[in-house]
Amino acid sequence: MDQEVLTAVKDVLKKKADEMGLQLVNVRFYNDAENGLTLEVFVDKDYNINLDDISKYTELVSPLLDEIPGLTDSYLLDISSGGSDRIIPNEDVKKLIGHYLDITLKKGDEKLLAKVVSSDEGGFTVLYFIKGRKKQVYLKFVDVKQLKMGYKA
Repeated sequence: MDQEVLTAVKDVLKKKADEMGLQLVNVRFYNDAENGLTLEVFVDKDYNINLDDISKYTELVSPLLDEIPGLTDSYLLDISSGGSDRIIPNEDVKKLIGHYLDITLKKGDEKLLAKVVSSDEGGFTVLYFIKGRKKQVYLKFVDVKQLKMGYKA
């Protein structure tokens, strides 16, 4: 895919996402043996996007993509949520108060599944259970290796 075309595609997708209050997470073209050329687009809305948001976004961007010069090859348009497995940047933790996160700490690669209670510039407070006992701790961002969405069963 020509770099100019890819840049134009990303610009169109980002502009429409911004207008709708969505975040454009990632865009890529790839060739799949089964489907051929695929334009894969990931969008989110503060980690709370729903199918209606994705459908509306798809309806609005599809005709705009058709107008991009140089995008002449046929392709499959695949738009979906940002995905629960993506890494969460520290600055987004404040958007996830009340949600569970899978937290990997730098020290010993210790892993926690914890609910975010609060967040500030330096870190965040979480609530989790150890052997049935509730524990609340403040974690500094500098001590955290990775954050992902967590799900409590």
